[in-house]
Amino acid sequence: MTSKTMGQIAGLLAVTTLVSGCGGSSGSGPTQPQNAPPTVSPVAAQTIPQDTPTAALAFTVGDDNGVNDVVITGVSSDSSIVASDGITIGGSGASRTVTVTPLEDATGQVNITLNAKDAQGLAFNRSFPVNVTAVTRSVTAFTNTAFVQMEGDTPATVSGFTFVQDADDEATFDSLLQ
Repeated sequence: MTSKTMGQIAGLLAVTTLVSGCGGSSGSGPTQPQNAPPTVSPVAAQTIPQDTPTAALAFTVGDDNGVNDVVITGVSSDSSIVASDGITIGGSGASRTVTVTPLEDATGQVNITLNAKDAQGLAFNRSFPVNVTAVTRSVTAFTNTAFVQMEGDTPATVSGFTFVQDADDEATFDSLLQ
């Protein structure tokens, strides 16, 4: 056995404490696990016709400290296609949904990012693409849906004029003929 000076013994004790204390933490007892950011499962790419929202798209949230305190928000990469109020988050706990509603007449591709933030402030982001395709409608189809109505239907207003359905009634055109 070799003799050691007090300085050498103190150095050995310091190294032993550093290794057994997991990174130099002082105190006794087990070390606490590190908090991990929340998770969000993938959402599949979507293709929808213009002026039509997606279905409620399901996704799952996970967090090591419980999913009830995870806050989910949605952000659009192009607010001219999908505005921030066009992203609706639903559900609770681990089972959540997102519904994406494009702006009227908007077309194109946009990325929707789901931001998850837990109670400890850790965050996670997951994106998915939404392709909003143009809908081709003929003038005939448009006028048939706008003007062809049944006798009992509510009168249609177009550009400030109210059109009634009973065109064979002479009183229908009195205001226009004066």
